[in-house]
Amino acid sequence: MRFRQHSEFPKTRRGRYTGDIAFDALEVQAWPKGSEFMGHPASLPERRVIWWLLHRAHLTPGVEFEFQAGFLGGRVVRGGLVADFSIYTIAPGYIVLFEVEGTTWHMGRWKEMRDEARRQTLLKFPEVFAVIQLKEVDINASDRSRDETCEMAMRLQEK
Repeated sequence: MRFRQHSEFPKTRRGRYTGDIAFDALEVQAWPKGSEFMGHPASLPERRVIWWLLHRAHLTPGVEFEFQAGFLGGRVVRGGLVADFSIYTIAPGYIVLFEVEGTTWHMGRWKEMRDEARRQTLLKFPEVFAVIQLKEVDINASDRSRDETCEMAMRLQEK
């Protein structure tokens, strides 16, 4: 049996080859692609954090953490905010928010300024203890890097 050369397959956006020889190691430890989590679609870095929260931190969805929780009306009211992850087990009686900062929606000077304004607004809520930013480059670098990034976030440290 002859294997096809890589040049016969187009590359995906992340540089992985498509076709029957394609294998994306980032998808192995991620919530399944194409399926919603808690009623919301998730990007690859979000799906990798979901997997970590479920399989490494052993948190219960809907009880110990929420995905895409709304503040100030969330998606319903114009100007509402949506936090990627709300974690309830780190600081008893408070909420710790994890914000996944991807390259698509969060890169660029004005986007960084907007994200900082969002962060300051979220920190004004009395029940919000901290807002931790998780960078896509750290989450998608490798499984070890993702684990380290999430473990640091659980200790209220940013990478």
